[in-house]
Formats: sequence, C-alpha cells, structure tokens
Amino acid sequence: SAVHCVDPGVYLLVVRDAGDLHQDVRNPYTLRIDATANPDANEPNEERDDATALTPEMAQTGYLACADDADWFVFEVPERHLVDIRLEMPIATLQPRLEFFGPAGEPIINKVNRAAPREPTDMLESVAIAEAGTYAIKISDDDGRSADVAAQYTLTVTMAPNTDANEPNDEPDEATELDEMSFGGDDWTEWVEYEGTFGALGDDDWYRIPVTNAGRNHPGLLEVTVTLDT
Repeated sequence: SAVHCVDPGVYLLVVRDAGDLHQDVRNPYTLRIDATANPDANEPNEERDDATALTPEMAQTGYLACADDADWFVFEVPERHLVDIRLEMPIATLQPRLEFFGPAGEPIINKVNRAAPREPTDMLESVAIAEAGTYAIKISDDDGRSADVAAQYTLTVTMAPNTDANEPNDEPDEATELDEMSFGGDDWTEWVEYEGTFGALGDDDWYRIPVTNAGRNHPGLLEVTVTLDT
C-alpha cells in the first residue's frame, strides 16, 4: 500500500513480480485505487522557499499525507529569546522527524520519535536563540518513505525573552569572563555574586575565572556555591 501526492494529469501504474521471474495462476490479486483531497491545508510547503508562515503561541496542524511529504514552517525570532517547539501526533504508521534550522540554514535540532507506531508523539525541544532572524522547522517522516493520512499532527512554538545576560555561554570557548580573583597576601578577593538562568532544556552556563597573584607563596582555596531560590 502506498499513498502519493500528485498533480492533475495522466499516470501509469504497473503490477508485476518483483524480478519478473515467477508466476501464480491460482491466486489473483486485487488492485484498489482511491483519489481523495489532501487534508493538509498548508500545501504546498515541501521546500523552505514555500514554507508556511508560523505564528508563535498559535497551534498549527498538518499531515504527512504521502511518501516524501515534508512540511516547512518559518517564523521570526527576536534577539536573545528562548524558543520552545512542541510536536504532537497520535499513534501513526510513520516515525516523525522534527528539524529546526537557523537563519543561514544551519541545523539546530534533529530529533525522531522511533516509538510513534506504538505510542503517541509528544516531542518538546527548547533552545536559546542569541541572533535575531528567520528560523525554520521541518516536519517529515524519518526516511521519507512512510505516511499516514489519518494522523494529524500539531506544532506549537512559544517564545520568551532570555533573561540570562550571560548568554551565549553554552560552550567553553564562549565562557563568561568573570572579574579577577586575587590570591595575594592581604589582598584576597571577597565573595562576588553573579546571576544566571537555565532558560532552555540542556542549557549549560560556562564561566572563566582569572586568578592573579597565585603561586607557591600564595596558596589558596577557590570556593564556588550555586544557590537556587526554590
């Protein structure tokens, strides 16, 4: 069984043995062809250039109705924002893939729900965005070969300002530079406080601590305490 999205026209279909090597005169086959409207009102949006404009905070529905179907969505993200992307789908005969791309087409998220044929899909991904621009989401089957015209998916995007003034500092080479800590004689640095937030799933905050006057004659302890309000 296969479902294809086609334009109006005349098509050819052939039924045969896979290798043209065998026959069976006792068991007939039944061929059934149905033609129905594509239930996805966003089509055509197979490519990024034809992407559907997505309004954050509003749920967008769609279908992966046929083989090789891919649905693209685009939306604007302001500078220094947190973006939550949620894909929901009932049990389906496909394995949905969620991809998220930056303004230059760089991949940010690529996740697949392999368990979709056994349980409903509920994928939630969060990412901290530093650069303003047009971002894109692609929804597809994991290998592009499966479809399920009865499984409607729901895509929801929410955004909020990123209150962590240290971002971006997710990697060691992006570490936030802190004030110098003095390990010298009578000039030992007292407690210094900084604030940050875990604004997105998987958020790592890196800090670089310069230590001065340290050496064999000035041994010391560097104490770090992390406190959360709740």
